[in-house]
Amino acid sequence: MKIVYVYKALALWGGIERILVDKMNYLSEQYNYDIYIITTCQGMHPIPYKLAANVVHIDLGIRFHTKYQYSYPQRLWISHKMNQAFKKKLDQQINNIKPDIIVTVADMFVNVITSLFPHIPIIAESHSMKSHTAIVENHRNNIIRNYIRNKYLQSINKVTTLVTLTQGDATEWKIPEITEIIPNCIHYNEQYLSSCENKKVILVGRFAYQKGIDYAIKAWKIVHKKHPDWSLHIYGEGELKNKYLEIIKEEGLTNSIIPHEPIGNIFEAYAENSMLLLTSRYEPFGLVIGEAMTCGIPCVSFDCPYGPRSIITDKVDGLLAQNGNVTDLSNKINYLIEHEDIRKEMGKKAKENIQRFYPDRIMPMWKQLFENVIKQKS
Repeated sequence: MKIVYVYKALALWGGIERILVDKMNYLSEQYNYDIYIITTCQGMHPIPYKLAANVVHIDLGIRFHTKYQYSYPQRLWISHKMNQAFKKKLDQQINNIKPDIIVTVADMFVNVITSLFPHIPIIAESHSMKSHTAIVENHRNNIIRNYIRNKYLQSINKVTTLVTLTQGDATEWKIPEITEIIPNCIHYNEQYLSSCENKKVILVGRFAYQKGIDYAIKAWKIVHKKHPDWSLHIYGEGELKNKYLEIIKEEGLTNSIIPHEPIGNIFEAYAENSMLLLTSRYEPFGLVIGEAMTCGIPCVSFDCPYGPRSIITDKVDGLLAQNGNVTDLSNKINYLIEHEDIRKEMGKKAKENIQRFYPDRIMPMWKQLFENVIKQKS
């Protein structure tokens, strides 16, 4: 089977990038599929996660992001030219490869792909949730935003299959006839295991509004007053990093909240901590939860839409706090700090329960989907 993935770039230490690479590698190595990844603007950026030798990477060199250096009227013309170049180059590559299936993330590429290749089965992956797609949020002009949103939603209805990560997102889309639910895969991990004894809590995520780092700071200020010997370690980058670091300084927490650069082997960091903290305002899946659980540490998370509740079994392998309730969140952190035996037992259960997301459980679902799509075509 020949499958082409289309994505903007594999340039960040991000969840989507890791998931795409892991899936493509598995399909290539375990199922012997011919896998191609076409990016639009990879440029000279190195791919942070290693691609399998047989996965073919093709970059179109469009560099969509450069259009934002121009003023608005000029940007429209530049954007038009880039879109035309994208269509032409993508059409050439698809005609050369002749894939059985095209897979893309549920973004504006879907509109181009469904219009150019109506004869090829197209699978769109919803990694951002319908209500929080950047297509809706990144445009201030209501007329333009509504036009783009409607065009985008129309194109989603044209795909062969829409894959969501959770039941909540599937329900939100309201197109059950083409929707399948396939959770993300979690890495196998047998090397790194936490003792759950270190007085350290880890948070892994971008310094961005979605990740709720401001909530984490407020909650940790309460925790710090009661347990000053514990520390919170934040791994990530992002546009709000300097702002939040300044808040940490103003709150007198610089010795208690420790920022770290993103690292390639995050499992080593998980194993040095005794619990994971997740304060996202919304989280389509929550890959970091699963990764931490493989290291035998429980997670304290807001019960935000929709990922945490689909991974964490409350009071069994982690704790869910009322969404946005900082007091409830800090109380649950304090509870696990003060009850080491329960913390360790939850960590043990976390390592057991997360196995349902291992690749050997999830990837057969993708294999079955691909086979079903091909059968429908024939």
